[in-house]
Amino acid sequence: MKSLKAKFRKTDVNEWNKNDERLLASVEHGELDKVVSLLSKKGANAVKLDSEGKSALHVAAARGLTECLAVILSHGADLSVTDAAGFSPLHLAAKNNHVECCRKLIQNKCPVDTMDSLGRTALHHAAAVGNVQIVQLLCEVKSPINLKDTDGITPLMLSARHGHNEVCSNLLDCGAEINTSGNTGRTALMLATESSSVSVVEVLVQRGADVFAVDSEGNDVFHFVQLSANSEAKPALLAALDRHLHLDPKSPKSPLHDQVAKLSDERITTPKKRKAPPPPISPLQSSGPSSPSVVTSTSTPASSKEDTPKRFNYTEDDFTGSALKEEVEKLHEERNMLLDTIEDLKQTVETVTSPELDIKVEQTTSAALVSALQAKIAALTLEKQELTNKLKKHSSQQRNELKEVSRPNSMASNNSFHSTQDDFDPQSSTIQLEGGDHPGDVSVKPREEESGGRSNEEIRLLKQALESLQIKLLETRKENQLLQAQVKPEDGNVKERELMESLAELQAKLTDTQERYHQALEEVDDLKVQMGGGEGELTEKQSPSALELEVKQLKTQLIQLESEKNEAAQQVRQLEEALRRMEESRRMEEEKELRAAQIDELYKEAQEEIRMLQEALKGTVSVESAARDFEEMKTELNEVIAGQQQRLLELSHSYTETKSQLNATQKLLAEASSTSSEKQDLNSRAEELQMLLDEVEKKYAAAQEDVKL
Repeated sequence: MKSLKAKFRKTDVNEWNKNDERLLASVEHGELDKVVSLLSKKGANAVKLDSEGKSALHVAAARGLTECLAVILSHGADLSVTDAAGFSPLHLAAKNNHVECCRKLIQNKCPVDTMDSLGRTALHHAAAVGNVQIVQLLCEVKSPINLKDTDGITPLMLSARHGHNEVCSNLLDCGAEINTSGNTGRTALMLATESSSVSVVEVLVQRGADVFAVDSEGNDVFHFVQLSANSEAKPALLAALDRHLHLDPKSPKSPLHDQVAKLSDERITTPKKRKAPPPPISPLQSSGPSSPSVVTSTSTPASSKEDTPKRFNYTEDDFTGSALKEEVEKLHEERNMLLDTIEDLKQTVETVTSPELDIKVEQTTSAALVSALQAKIAALTLEKQELTNKLKKHSSQQRNELKEVSRPNSMASNNSFHSTQDDFDPQSSTIQLEGGDHPGDVSVKPREEESGGRSNEEIRLLKQALESLQIKLLETRKENQLLQAQVKPEDGNVKERELMESLAELQAKLTDTQERYHQALEEVDDLKVQMGGGEGELTEKQSPSALELEVKQLKTQLIQLESEKNEAAQQVRQLEEALRRMEESRRMEEEKELRAAQIDELYKEAQEEIRMLQEALKGTVSVESAARDFEEMKTELNEVIAGQQQRLLELSHSYTETKSQLNATQKLLAEASSTSSEKQDLNSRAEELQMLLDEVEKKYAAAQEDVKL
């Protein structure tokens, strides 16, 4: 009877005792003598998990305590046990760069193909941290080298992502597949390029990696080169890839590579935004973005209307020097070249809109085109400022000439002067000279309309370019929404953030373009006021110009884009809320499984105790000792009944907690009415919890019946 009593007392504290706590503390402090004593004399269990989900074996492997690990292994510890995170001792040793611990675990037949909660083996962790010795050790014992985790990542892809070129070489020597791809379609070469690891890129390219492979979104390795955050590594990456292209003449040329390289060059040559325009300089000395050699990015021929440069004949009566006339003509030539470049850019946009190109490349193209247009508008602004200053210098001299010369000469001067002014102002105005009853009074409206038509043509071309960019942005946003509906919530969240960043960048560039348009409009208005106030002969008709209407339209479009951005932000918040709820549901499910396991264990222990008690009662007892042991048996049975009642209380507590969780889940189900998928998940979880509650009730009833027996 005493042995039976001792058995019941031992079962009550079977999960965790003082010796286990002392063993764990001794291993954490590296006290080898205490570890030996507790394992040999006290009977402590080195693989028993504490409340935090760790054991003495896992602590020794994670901290590299080789001697403590050897003592634990000598007592026959189970090496397949995993901690709360799903890590085996070999996982922890490889993850923390403990070579000797890995060697001892492998020598003691520790499984090398055990996977953690993310589906990764010890080789995955060794490749991620870049430990060549552990990788070689695991490859020698035939660890699965091409096994993929839950994200489809192999050890080679992990080592490439973290920039470990030696590990990549060893894995390739051991038979790793170099062109395998993950769930997103990215290869090891793409991951190495994305992390700006030049050495890994060179190793992979030399070992035969596919340079022209594309991921699930249609992006190739050159796309990730352009997205690299390390500007210093970009030239080296491109050089490594170009060397491969030159060494392998059979490799096909990538159209996407050519397009991205062209856009990258154009972005590099585009000047940055300046807060204020610099002082006016001569166009002959200008080397900025208005230079034809810089802004002309394609060789697409312009329209037939623009083939012949526009020339204007200026007489000596209009300007006092021939240098000023030459500069004005050169400015007109550069403006015509800019118009040709705008046409080329429009055709480039139509070329880039191929459905095979990725959305991110389209966004990069739109951003590059916006930058190019901003540079051209800045160049036009500088040209206008130069002409304004030159006209101011000669305005007083022209006014004197207008007063001195005869009426016909005055008419010719006014016609030439206002034809120059109409190059900057699309509005047509009628110029009248003082003394309207004089026989020489002539209207110059046809000349103004001709110049205004040219200016309107320029504004129309710029307007078409900006409208094409707006259409491009809308198409990009629609394609992003279509892709977002097809991918997982996690991928959608990342793509949504990328879309928001791209939209914000493009909106900022469009705002800058509007500011430059508005600034050019104000300068033209100031020029009109100055010219009209100096002569006192011009009559201006105040009417909203086409440029002002364009600015208003752009503002309206920006407001619409802002509202769309707010809607996208609202969708992001909703997705984050859904993810948070899913995380809470997952946590509740884990707690449910843990509680269910505890209840099952308690139920099995109770059944075992009842069985042992029944076997003990069936044993033969002598008549002489029956009377003497009756009271002792009664006392022990009372203790057993008290223990069973305590267990019933624990089961009742677990039943109450499970029921409260079910109620909380039902409330959450009632609140979560946003999407049908979330409702289905919550319904399934509620059904699982209901089934668990029914099982607990059955076990509770069975335990009550056992106690009654």
